[in-house]
Amino acid sequence: KKEEEERRKKEEEERKRKEEVYKASLVHTTTNDSSEFLPGVSFIKTWKIRNDGATSWPKGVKLVRLNSISEEELGPVLGEVAPGQVVEIAKNITTPCKLGRHIFLYMLTTPSGLKFGPRLCMDIKVVAADTPLDIALKRLEDMGFIDHERLIPLLSQYKYCLLYTSDAADEEDSVDL
Repeated sequence: KKEEEERRKKEEEERKRKEEVYKASLVHTTTNDSSEFLPGVSFIKTWKIRNDGATSWPKGVKLVRLNSISEEELGPVLGEVAPGQVVEIAKNITTPCKLGRHIFLYMLTTPSGLKFGPRLCMDIKVVAADTPLDIALKRLEDMGFIDHERLIPLLSQYKYCLLYTSDAADEEDSVDL
């Protein structure tokens, strides 16, 4: 047990020493957390990352996805990255088809597999397109009608007629709710 404890302590010290070699910070990112997208939409996510250490990053550093069955590589950073230099990593991403919140975590990784810098997060929400019922309920809420339990049966009965009436509609074309 003592040998195992010493081995773990040495591994931890080695890991800490390696982490101190390469430093990075996030300077800018596109796509704010909790941004909403429809399913299957493509967009470009960009991270601007600065080398905050005293050592250049080696050629071939990649941004690797952490929370995935297989580590998804987003491409190498071109050449060595000198201290103080800012690099931009961009990736064309297609949103998942599954509705809901999706969080993707990434880290910079050297060709030898050493991960360093902050965990980079992409937090998106995949939402469904508004249905005619959603649109009608929003319009009614804007007019002060908030009792959805009463409104939904009425809208179903009148086949969402509010969607098709203009602001200048005649009274005879409107529905009395």
